Amino acid sequence: GKRKCQEELKENALERTTKRIASMGSASGFAEPEHWIPKLNRPDPPLLNCRPPQNFDVPVVLYHSVFGEFLKNCEYYQTSADDKNMVCDLLWTMSGTFKNKDARVLAFREWATTFFVRDTTSYVLGQQRVDGVWIKEYSGRSVLLTILEFKNECSQRDPYMQASAYYAKYFEQVYAQKTSILLDTCLPTFLVYLYEPYIGIAEILAKQNDADFLCFTVTTLSQNAWTGIETRQASFPYLHSYQSISEETVDFVYTERIDSKHRKLVFHVEESKTTTKRILKFVTSYNAEVHKFCFSKGIAPELVCIGDIMNADYKFVVMEDLIGFDVVCNMWNGLNEQEKTDLKAKILEAKGILHDNRLVHGDLRPVNIMAKYTNEEWVIKLVDFDWSGKEGEATYPQFLNTKIPWHPDVKRLGPIWCEHDTYLLEESFRKLE
Repeated sequence: GKRKCQEELKENALERTTKRIASMGSASGFAEPEHWIPKLNRPDPPLLNCRPPQNFDVPVVLYHSVFGEFLKNCEYYQTSADDKNMVCDLLWTMSGTFKNKDARVLAFREWATTFFVRDTTSYVLGQQRVDGVWIKEYSGRSVLLTILEFKNECSQRDPYMQASAYYAKYFEQVYAQKTSILLDTCLPTFLVYLYEPYIGIAEILAKQNDADFLCFTVTTLSQNAWTGIETRQASFPYLHSYQSISEETVDFVYTERIDSKHRKLVFHVEESKTTTKRILKFVTSYNAEVHKFCFSKGIAPELVCIGDIMNADYKFVVMEDLIGFDVVCNMWNGLNEQEKTDLKAKILEAKGILHDNRLVHGDLRPVNIMAKYTNEEWVIKLVDFDWSGKEGEATYPQFLNTKIPWHPDVKRLGPIWCEHDTYLLEESFRKLE
């Protein structure tokens, strides 16, 4: 029944993914700007690799704890004299001039054989040949540990895009072999792209999520990171428990992702023992005190738990699931004028509670307000206290969505004022009409 339906949906999603990959054409052709730019600037890109900047999804550090450990180890890794000498050898060699690309590839292969004790062999993907790969045996299968793309000198074709496209073709090949090793594990593949004296390193990971497989980039390379990860995580982050107020471990399972279209890191979860439904959110900042204050005034859901993700710049927030509530912007157009007037009055009342206590929300829009009509009145709950705090002390993040109607005085990393909340709320309501 339900399991069979889920498997069919997954299979259909995978087929859609492979069709999008096929539409990319050859990896070398995709690497040309006139090809990759239009394909990655659409709502359903064939891969997510941070080009353009908003083209990303769940951060790789949330898929398995080893990724955060890797980044932490990189920060404190003590480089030996031999390592430094070998890296200098690579820089010196790659800074040289070569007659053609094959000569540059050969020079790198000789270096890699000494440093990594690995053969950098070429590899065939369908009718395309990859410049080099490093292969690892995993569960009886050969998986691509690293994909290497070389350009001799400056080229119109982007080596990062070409390496990304090769991984997409690799995903397509693995799917055709009827194996789900890339989806059922957190095995990453490193993309190494070399051109002129420059070297770039990225990490790519396949994850199923509404027919997308996801690509993430990192900037540091370490031999210690190339190990298999034998954990099945599907399309959800690795966090599966939290500590309750009484310091008991509460296990939970993910049931669905909320608003995956906009790639929000918000999920429905269910506690394993009690089957209690909760909302789980991953954030880089959160003001628990403002959230608790609003809950005490009846204008926010209960905050169940907040904690840090180890070795990552993320926090997790567990809160009450507002059953029966809906997002204000979703219900607005279905309301009559009196209902709109009454609902808006309740929202302004909640805003007043915040501002009377010199507190700001920071992103006070209908999309961050939940509402329910019960007992002949509106009940509203504010959510998303990521930037909240005391007026003038709370600050905006480094990146702000320019499509949102911010107050003219709003600046990135600048202070948040009550008048900013008021202006944003009024402008957002005006846009709903």
